[in-house]
Amino acid sequence: MTPKSDGDDEIDRLYQLPIGEFTAARNALAKELGATGAPVRALEKPNLPAWAVNQLFWRKPNVYKKLIAAADARRAAHAKMLAGKGGDIAAAESAHSTALRAAADEIRTLLSGAGETPTSATMNAVTETLQALPGSTRPGRLTKPLKLAGFEALAGLVPTSARTLRGLSPMPRPAPAPAPARVHHDKDKEEKPDRAAAKREADAMKREEAARRKEIAGIDKALRDARAEARKAETELAAARKALAREKAERDHLQDQLQFAMKKIDNAVADVRAREQRVAQAGQELSHLEAKLASLGSRDSR
Repeated sequence: MTPKSDGDDEIDRLYQLPIGEFTAARNALAKELGATGAPVRALEKPNLPAWAVNQLFWRKPNVYKKLIAAADARRAAHAKMLAGKGGDIAAAESAHSTALRAAADEIRTLLSGAGETPTSATMNAVTETLQALPGSTRPGRLTKPLKLAGFEALAGLVPTSARTLRGLSPMPRPAPAPAPARVHHDKDKEEKPDRAAAKREADAMKREEAARRKEIAGIDKALRDARAEARKAETELAAARKALAREKAERDHLQDQLQFAMKKIDNAVADVRAREQRVAQAGQELSHLEAKLASLGSRDSR
């Protein structure tokens, strides 16, 4: 067999296989490639969350592309806002969250279809990877979950109002108080600017306190929503596990029925063969008797 140059398409197919078949198929491909197979043999087997995200890329490309488009739009909106050019952060975050949920739902289905249980730990790693996309790794070839870092982590985890308050869009600060006017060292005229400056400072402190309370309220709401989503996910997981158990029980029942039917078929085949043998023997005996009778008849005619 002529060795292939690099086996790039074959490598892609490795990452589309069931996770349990990866290692054997990788080693076989490396052997087939001959002298160029060393990089293939060094390929790392994906863990389950990474494998699941790979399957989304290979088997549900439309869902994957929508998630990447939403992530790009979200990043662009934040960049515009940071540059002071506006940017509809709320709409971009909402679209990204919708695409993220759709991708996670598809991955749960893909995992269950492959006989894998989408546990909380697996789905947490999957969700974090989906949030970090697009990453630097070639799509469809992940070996480990991706991690959020820096701006992406902040943009994905902090509510829009809180992000604005935390510095992604600088909070307006009160202008420095003008120096008190001093005319002929008149004490009354000096005190008036001081009172105005104190009032401005107090107003600024009130605005900052209001902003802080708004930030806390936004984070509290996000936390409540996250807890509700976690409870919903746990409920769905329990239902999925029950459904999987029912399907496995049904499979076992059908396998038992199939084995019983196969046994009955084997018995019937054996019975048919035995009866065919008896019929053949009876035919031989009949032929023998008829020949003998014919022989006796010919003697009588003499």
